[in-house]
Amino acid sequence: MIELLGAPNKKEVKKFNLNNIEKIKDIWNNDFLSSKNEDIFEGNLEYTTNWDKKVFLKYKIEIILSKKNGSEIIIAANDISREKEIEKNLKYFSFHDELTNLYNRRYFENEIKRLDTKRKLPISIIIADLNGLKIINDSYGHKKGDEILIQASQILKESLREEDILARYGGDEFAVLLPNTTKETAEKINKRIKEKCKKINNNPVPISIALGEATKEKPEQDINEILKKADDKMYKDKLSEEFARTPRGEIKAR
Repeated sequence: MIELLGAPNKKEVKKFNLNNIEKIKDIWNNDFLSSKNEDIFEGNLEYTTNWDKKVFLKYKIEIILSKKNGSEIIIAANDISREKEIEKNLKYFSFHDELTNLYNRRYFENEIKRLDTKRKLPISIIIADLNGLKIINDSYGHKKGDEILIQASQILKESLREEDILARYGGDEFAVLLPNTTKETAEKINKRIKEKCKKINNNPVPISIALGEATKEKPEQDINEILKKADDKMYKDKLSEEFARTPRGEIKAR
């Protein structure tokens, strides 16, 4: 109990009373007393103890009716802090990419559905693809490839605004959702990303990101078509980047 509550000693622990927790008081006064006194009230609560220790408790309130000895109230609680921490981590990684800590594809697709409304127009989408990841992995190993992916994610993050939604969309692909953003602004963001890539002194593995953007301006436009359009533009940019770095006639299909 000393460890659970963060108390300094046993004497202080003995002063602890579950009935002094405000939420328990509210349940007792508002719910329990207005019931038929036959219910068992259960639930979870986050509680900061008198010694500033934050814990999660699973509580149970029960009344024992007795004509002979008088009625008694039993309040019991279990510490579920570890379970809550596991639950928090599971929830986090269900919507985040483990390598880059960006949002993942599932979260991005949920946000597209949520934000695809008239009041968020114009909505722009940017698709970004890290060039040459396979070559980096084959030449320098997957650890180096992971480092470059993390660097690319940081470049993208630093180039965006706080309200923009950036996700790792696939292995070497990223997606950005920009609510209330015009085509012109999306193009400026792309330019900013390209300039940041050029400033990174990353020899012998330079960072190059292919980019494509598209904008939904009218309610009747399909957001999935906008996503596809951005992806197509990114692919064209990728081909032009490869063409610029490769002798003529050596370009291969993706």
